Amino acid sequence: VGHDDANSYKEGNKDNVDIKAVGIGGSGSGWGTGGMETKVTAATIATAAGVKVVVCNAREPERVADAVRGAEVGTLFLAQPRPLRQSKRWILSIPPAGTVVIDGGAVSAVREKRKSLFAAGIVRIDGHFGSQQAVRIVGNEDGVEFARGLTNFSSEDLQKVKGCASVDFFEQLGYHAGSEVVHRDQLCLLDTQ
Repeated sequence: VGHDDANSYKEGNKDNVDIKAVGIGGSGSGWGTGGMETKVTAATIATAAGVKVVVCNAREPERVADAVRGAEVGTLFLAQPRPLRQSKRWILSIPPAGTVVIDGGAVSAVREKRKSLFAAGIVRIDGHFGSQQAVRIVGNEDGVEFARGLTNFSSEDLQKVKGCASVDFFEQLGYHAGSEVVHRDQLCLLDTQ
């Protein structure tokens, strides 16, 4: 995909592919419709669903057949050992309408304790979206998407309640709202190791 080392073999996963450190990104080249960041994001989503992915040089189409045969070409992203339940996989197929950036405490609660996302842990909202739309969930410290979910609030309402406890919602919004921004049943962790 235009990279000099695209023919060499590597294994990639959330621990050794640091999108920001490697500097991948951009809109892509004349050879495809997305940049490397798009490919890594797609691989992350697929591996969360239990699928193994190989990213290889598109200028050499025979590499695809080589990868299917098990040859060590491109970068192999291994399927997560605990893939998402089938009832949640459909959420990953919805293009995210925005991003919710959360603090370290909220990252820990959502990722390690498998809790719902609450407004108190939200530090920033990016994009414009309505209630029940898919959003990226990103840690404030590393800026990396680690989950996706269906939000119970619009971006406009989240701007009003971010950082607030649920008991303060009526004062901020003028109506009674549920307490979870993204309920855990509507949340998909992308790094399920």
